[in-house]
Amino acid sequence: MKEPLLRGQTSQSIKFKLVPMQKKSVTKPPLYQGHALSLNQLTPEDFEDFTYQCLTILSEHIGLEMQSGRQPAADQGFDCVAKTLDTNSIVCIQCKRYSSTSLSVDLTAKEIIKAALDAAINGSTVEQHYIITSGTVAGNLRIALRQDNYTDIKSKCKEIISKGDFQPSLLNKVKELGLSSYTLVSDYLDNIKKLIVWSGTDFTNNLLIVWDKLTNIIEKHYSVERVLKDSPTPNFNTVEYCEKVANKGTRFVGLWYSHTNLPNNLVSNTRVETIENGFLSTEDIANLLRSGNNVVLSSLGGSGKSSTLINLASTLVKDAFDIEFLPVLIKLRSYSRGNLEKAINQSLDISYGSWRSLPYKCILLLDGLDEMIQSDTQAFFDELSAIIGNNSFILSSRNTGVSVETLAEKVDYCLEIKPLSYRDVVNISSKSMLESEQNEFCNLYRKKIGSVGFNFLFSPFALSLSIKYYQDRRKLPESLNEIIENWISSKVKIDKCRIKNASLIVNKLPYFKVKEAFSLVTYKAIFQKGLTSLSEADYWELLGETYNELTNQGLSVAKMLSFESFLELLEQHEIYVKDNDGVYSTPHKIISEYLASIELSKNWRSHKNSYLHSEYEIWLYCSTFINNEEKKEFIEFMFECDLSLATKVAKQYGGGFIEFVEERILELEQNFEVITRSNAIYCLGILGTKKCIERLKSSEGLLDPHHQYQRRRALAINGDRDTLISILTDNEIKAQMPMKISGGEYDIWFQCPPTLITEIARERLNTWKNDQTTPVCMSLRTLRIFGDNSDISNIKLILQETSKEQEFNDAAATLYSIDNECLIESLELLAEPSNDKSYWAKKNLTALDFNCNIDDEITFFIEQGLKSQEELSDQSYMYGMHSFVEFICKNKITDENIEKLISAYRKLTFSSDFYYCNLFWYIANSTKSDKFIPLVESAYLRNNSSEINNAIAYLAKLDPLDISQKLKNKIDDYFKSLDRELKGIYHNYIHYYFKHGSKDLAKSLLIDEFNSTFGNLDPQTITREQYISFDFPNASIFNILSKYVSEIDFSIEMSLKFLLVCSEHMADIALSKYSILNKIDRATLDNYAEQIKDDSVRVSEVSYLLKNNLSSMPLIQLEKYLPYFLSHHTYYPTLEALYNKYWNDNLARSFLTRFITHNWSDVSAQMFDKYINFFLTLFTKEQLEEFESQRTTDVNVYIERIYRIWLGSYKVHYQKL
Repeated sequence: MKEPLLRGQTSQSIKFKLVPMQKKSVTKPPLYQGHALSLNQLTPEDFEDFTYQCLTILSEHIGLEMQSGRQPAADQGFDCVAKTLDTNSIVCIQCKRYSSTSLSVDLTAKEIIKAALDAAINGSTVEQHYIITSGTVAGNLRIALRQDNYTDIKSKCKEIISKGDFQPSLLNKVKELGLSSYTLVSDYLDNIKKLIVWSGTDFTNNLLIVWDKLTNIIEKHYSVERVLKDSPTPNFNTVEYCEKVANKGTRFVGLWYSHTNLPNNLVSNTRVETIENGFLSTEDIANLLRSGNNVVLSSLGGSGKSSTLINLASTLVKDAFDIEFLPVLIKLRSYSRGNLEKAINQSLDISYGSWRSLPYKCILLLDGLDEMIQSDTQAFFDELSAIIGNNSFILSSRNTGVSVETLAEKVDYCLEIKPLSYRDVVNISSKSMLESEQNEFCNLYRKKIGSVGFNFLFSPFALSLSIKYYQDRRKLPESLNEIIENWISSKVKIDKCRIKNASLIVNKLPYFKVKEAFSLVTYKAIFQKGLTSLSEADYWELLGETYNELTNQGLSVAKMLSFESFLELLEQHEIYVKDNDGVYSTPHKIISEYLASIELSKNWRSHKNSYLHSEYEIWLYCSTFINNEEKKEFIEFMFECDLSLATKVAKQYGGGFIEFVEERILELEQNFEVITRSNAIYCLGILGTKKCIERLKSSEGLLDPHHQYQRRRALAINGDRDTLISILTDNEIKAQMPMKISGGEYDIWFQCPPTLITEIARERLNTWKNDQTTPVCMSLRTLRIFGDNSDISNIKLILQETSKEQEFNDAAATLYSIDNECLIESLELLAEPSNDKSYWAKKNLTALDFNCNIDDEITFFIEQGLKSQEELSDQSYMYGMHSFVEFICKNKITDENIEKLISAYRKLTFSSDFYYCNLFWYIANSTKSDKFIPLVESAYLRNNSSEINNAIAYLAKLDPLDISQKLKNKIDDYFKSLDRELKGIYHNYIHYYFKHGSKDLAKSLLIDEFNSTFGNLDPQTITREQYISFDFPNASIFNILSKYVSEIDFSIEMSLKFLLVCSEHMADIALSKYSILNKIDRATLDNYAEQIKDDSVRVSEVSYLLKNNLSSMPLIQLEKYLPYFLSHHTYYPTLEALYNKYWNDNLARSFLTRFITHNWSDVSAQMFDKYINFFLTLFTKEQLEEFESQRTTDVNVYIERIYRIWLGSYKVHYQKL
């Protein structure tokens, strides 16, 4: 029986059975929680379809209606078409999937040419043009899009059209119509109302607005992680949120920051790093956070911590494109246990879904650790550790810290805010004062800071209240107390004026009675409830308790007011204000503390057994209100609490109190307990009497090698002019060197009184004007922080006349900090070819992301090729040429200049391995452009090994590209005859095959090379010299391995030999070594390490295994090798890692036993100094007490001071045996 014919089937086709083609199954790319859409993993067709489908949902929110999806290739650039909702005009949408290239001006120009010419040919008028790429958008394109007339894009379009090799058929059609292609493109750009380019990140950001409606589309194209279904991605308007955050930051100015210790009672489970450069800007902190670091901001009350966080949030979102980091501000005063997740969602205004599912790294800005319930601080950090993941945080706290010892899992940096400069004062006051009023205020302020020192008027809080004080009284205050009193009295007066419905008696209540009531409220909140901010329940309960106490004390406030009137009084005057979180607090913590200190002064004796360092400021305010007859006893109590607090109070009281404290401090300065002595030295500087200064300047009575340095530091910190001039003179010469300097007295300088160091720096610049041999780099760095407009003329003079490049660079950085527009204008003038500072000026412009015209520099570089090899071989000349070429490489090299370089290279007569020839290839590599392929072809034609080495290295650095078959054959043929002993070129070939050839071949070659390289390594014969020098001749092969290590499988035998290679000095080896050894059983690694015969190599590798958590018996190895580890500072980080992880009473005992009896040298003891604080956070008082009480051995003389510091910090008495 014949089969019936199907519809459309003929009798001829029946002999061939038609089988429908199976659509090739493509694995959907994954979508993970907290990650962006991996648009690059979609095929080009899927990317266009995905974009169209998403835009059908999103289009309404951006004023469009989609008309058609993916178009055929012949449609000349219109991938999707939409119309505007308001004008019904055409919108061109282009979807570009680039897996390894940023969307640049060049690529964008080509897309615009296609769309513009097609629109002209077909008579279409395009009103808006969107280009959506799966990857990133190049910086040069972002700049070009901000130009009013799209100058750079037009210029690139003109260049492409003039060459005639792009879309020749389209260009010919336009020509046949008698039209100019460039004119059409230029008119197109002039007439479109919107040209919008979205990176993959920008596209995702916009999709988040309608994310809940995209579920089906996303699941069609992506394999969605299960957790995203349980905790869905919320709808989130990223651009709107970031604009709101950015606008809040406009009210604040950027401050300066430097390294400091963690706040009192806060410790980190990891090492807190120091800052090498001395001070950081807000942008520097933003970069630390972007890099995944956690930061604690520890500074004085009123120094600008909260405003820093707001300004920092604004800095993190200042660019509206490619948003990767999302700042989230949380006020910790409203924190309650278990609610951190909720607080983050509330801050982001997320009501459905989870913040964790947003495709960003969140940066948590946590404000006011010291303002939260102190018993909750550890619970907070535990919760933070559980949710932080790959995100980072910055947390603010007063330097006085918290009242409960609290452990943070990971803090990378701790910073303090530098005092305000006069420049900051001008910037801050300009935001709230009229120009004439501001000028008068700033002039008074400048005179004031020069006469009363630096502690008082150099905080943002004091400045803001000083502005209010000045506006009220037309003068500046004499003390912080005066400022606060003015604020409170003004607040009460203003509130009385606007109260319309309050009872008459409330309005008639005198100011001091209102203050009395609030003083008692804040005192009870802080000292009885331990709160500076109050929940609504706590607030109302506190008011009831306060009224009852006022009644019991028989105070007139309670007699004059009923309870209802009392509540009305407190509500109407709004000293406590309820915020959006439902939390009551004063406008600033300082206000609370000041008010509470008034009540504290009445019953301070009842707190003699409960002093907390976190209440330092309150006790200082309290001292102002102590009765004269109680002052002696009060200072005695302060001595028991805190030596510096007692000193400040005595200085405030004056007279005989100063002499009383002076005698005590001078005596304590000779105490053998290191902590006691150090505190006394610091207090000598605070007190600053004649006897104190004489002692600090003396070289007598020095009890250890650090004693003189501590005295000198106390002098500097407290503003001794002679000491400061000496420090500046000593460090100016070092600052002239082209290297980073930090530590010692260099860092101390920037912690000294701003007014004084600024004055000294200015004097030095004036000296330079008459004697230009005077070094001024450190002075310029001082003015970079504390200088202002009055310094501009001197700085510009240095730019114009200095003969030293480092001075020029420091002057540029300083001027940029004061007036960046003035710097750019100055540099552009100096960058003129006729100016002898042109090169320096261009280098600084390049550092500011300005693209300089380097035609003259390219010409100069080429002209050097006309010199003799002998002239070019001078060492200083060679260094200068390398530096010069690095500058060239930082700028855009035009196609015209590339052609000049190629032509010049071909004419060179030097040996092909001469460094000058290699510099041409260095430039080629920096461009990442295939325009230098002609040089590659020439290298293979000449068959010159040096040139071929450079050529193959150049190709290996390029992204995958189309190489002609002819050139490929020549490359392969050369490799077949290549001597494997020519390591450089052989390794470059392996890298080339990974990029442009067979990966399997590349892997095989790489494994063979390691088999050969490691062949002679043996644990029984390895020497220290072999171990530490192995990386130098093999750097290139390790560099390749580090890029592809996840794809390489070595045998166990070969893998173990990585334990015979030092990884301390080369990141590529460190990365590869860990990746390979991490796959091997820990016991196998330990056994192999123990086979190493050379002691020093074995100790180094045991240390490596322990530090990287690769040992199966860490505590056994620690005990066995501890004497070796103490003997050299190289192993101290290993001790830090192990003790941080495993510390207990037994380890404390064994460590101290070894520590005090080890054969220390002066140098090794000094190197251990940096770990004093780390071990201090590990020790408990009980561990130190027990060990010291049982100690029967003398402490090694070199580390006795360190041991005494540990004991003294816990008030454990040191026994002299």
